[in-house]
Amino acid sequence: MLSIDKNDDKTNPENLPGEMKQQSADDSQRYNEYFATANDHIAEGNLTHTIKLLKSDMTIIWDQSKGSVLELCESVGLTPPNNCRMGTCGTCETKLVTGDYEYDPEPFMEPLDGKIFICCARPLSDMEIEL
Repeated sequence: MLSIDKNDDKTNPENLPGEMKQQSADDSQRYNEYFATANDHIAEGNLTHTIKLLKSDMTIIWDQSKGSVLELCESVGLTPPNNCRMGTCGTCETKLVTGDYEYDPEPFMEPLDGKIFICCARPLSDMEIEL
């Protein structure tokens, strides 16, 4: 997000050269900008992604407050198999059809090819999973 900080010499309009200062916008004319990829969505300043749960026939929206894919599923009333919530047991291993993710925390073992541990996976894009 681009913001103006009047205490920062580089963004404070008062520090601009004379002719530029006269053209400077007042606070009512300033806008925030958000940059995202074509698959990213912005909702109230939060990055969001659409998660399609194919077996459950549901589409839900993930944002940063939802945490892992498992926590997102639980927030809408689903109870996917899980045990450790840290990627140590493999109970939550789920097939990833499309999408990118990161782990937080990093699991202690690797899932099988084409699968993810939803207990510690956080979306980096829209996703489709077999859940």
